[in-house]
Amino acid sequence: MGGRSQKVGAAWEQLVIQECKTELKRDRARVARRKPEVNILEVEEDGKVSGYRSRRASVDFDGHTRGQVIFFDTKHSENPDRFDFSQVEDEQLTLLATEARAGAITFLYVLQARQGERDVRWVLPVDQDAVIADVRHRRSLTLMSQETRESVRWDSLPGLYRLEMWETWLDAVLRLRAVGVFPDLRGAA
Repeated sequence: MGGRSQKVGAAWEQLVIQECKTELKRDRARVARRKPEVNILEVEEDGKVSGYRSRRASVDFDGHTRGQVIFFDTKHSENPDRFDFSQVEDEQLTLLATEARAGAITFLYVLQARQGERDVRWVLPVDQDAVIADVRHRRSLTLMSQETRESVRWDSLPGLYRLEMWETWLDAVLRLRAVGVFPDLRGAA
């Protein structure tokens, strides 16, 4: 990943962290950046710790809102025409699908960084079979298939939901839950 891309990714992550803090202040959601898994090898007498970060891929954010668990991963793309799904690790898709089977709201939160134009934010719901589906138009894309492990045109992605300028990820999730894209398990036994 190039220097500019790393800067865009870091700025995107900070924006999402700020959105999570805003939703916490509004008392609408408690979602935070997941801490990376660290394997501790040794703790010396002076308290110095040596170890390493696990290489196992995970999603970036988890928490809950209005009685439902949420898991999502953040990605960004600087390509105006395509999204590169090779950025999404198999372990991330497996985790999202597993959590969706358990009733969680799971999605990819993607920034389409466009030079010279306003950036666009997208929510891509991921279901229990690691499929991005558009329930309105009965189209779907299986993310674990070889055809999607490279890149896909933005305009060919089913289930791609563009956020309005004023929306946070939670506004989009609540809007999509209201139309049946995400399950509403509040009060379910």
